[in-house]
Amino acid sequence: MLRKRSKLVLYASPIFVGIILLQIFFDVRVPHSLDTYFEVNPLQKWVLSKGTEGQIFSSIVDYKLAISNTFTVVQFERGESMNFTLAQSLQSKSFINKGDTIGIINSTSLQERLTQLGGSLLVAKADLAAKSTGEKQALIDEAKSKLAYTEAEIQQKTLTFERMEELHQRGYISQGEYEIYLWDLKQLKILREENKAQLEALTTGSKSEDLQILRSTIDSYIKEIRLLKSRLDDFVLTAPIAGEVAKYVSRDTLLKVNNTSQIILTAPVRYSDTQDLREGQTVKLSLRGFPDEITGQLVSISREITILNGVQILYSRILLDSPDKSLVPGLLVGGEIILPKITVKEYMYSLFRN
Repeated sequence: MLRKRSKLVLYASPIFVGIILLQIFFDVRVPHSLDTYFEVNPLQKWVLSKGTEGQIFSSIVDYKLAISNTFTVVQFERGESMNFTLAQSLQSKSFINKGDTIGIINSTSLQERLTQLGGSLLVAKADLAAKSTGEKQALIDEAKSKLAYTEAEIQQKTLTFERMEELHQRGYISQGEYEIYLWDLKQLKILREENKAQLEALTTGSKSEDLQILRSTIDSYIKEIRLLKSRLDDFVLTAPIAGEVAKYVSRDTLLKVNNTSQIILTAPVRYSDTQDLREGQTVKLSLRGFPDEITGQLVSISREITILNGVQILYSRILLDSPDKSLVPGLLVGGEIILPKITVKEYMYSLFRN
């Protein structure tokens, strides 16, 4: 009986051990992580630089979206005398706010052209006012009133003069008195002719074609002035983002500003390992030289393969909301992306896959 039991235990033991091994292989979970390195980038970077032809370039790189979403160029005319000066306040600042004045470009020729256009516009407007009848109705009404008043006075003076003339012929008034009345009547008739001429000048005006040319000239002056003022607005450079000033000496780069309110860690990941990642998930990171784990959000994974050291990789971008101040832009640091624990089978598969 004992021998039968021993044989039973002997035969059952491998089966029992196999069952235990299968349970361990499928149920026990082990830590899992992806070894990589991380490039520290700011949330945004603004670069102000100069070109070989004297241009001023302004560009913003958004590392969260992985795009350069703003790019402007201040282009100068050939032969134009320009002077660009960075604001003195930048020398003592390590942080600038959005909208701060960074520098001003001065153009003497542009200011002179604006002054000339302003004077020409005033002259053209005055000329149009003088030649356009539609804008002088009040003057026309006033001239008509003057003419009507003069006509009334002439009628009254004519009746008086006719009586005085009859008295003069009868010898009741002297020649001197007679000539005074005659002179008054002549003066009124001269004044009437002047009033008629003034009214005619006001009501006749210029030809519609001449007025249209003047209006077109005024419009062209206004448009050119607006264009030049727009250029002057571009000549006052303001900060498009808030951030820390990266101070260093460069022949071409005038200013660099990093928005480090958030940090983007860019990390290459094997293409075969990206199936363990999904955009939007929360990930934990272990960085060499940093004692504590860091929590971030995987904002995106690139959609184009890059070959790095013979390995097909995709770049992942991880957002840190409250970054460690030691993570400065441009830093390269090794580490791991810590993933949820997996079974022994999955772990062995990942080793075989890599």
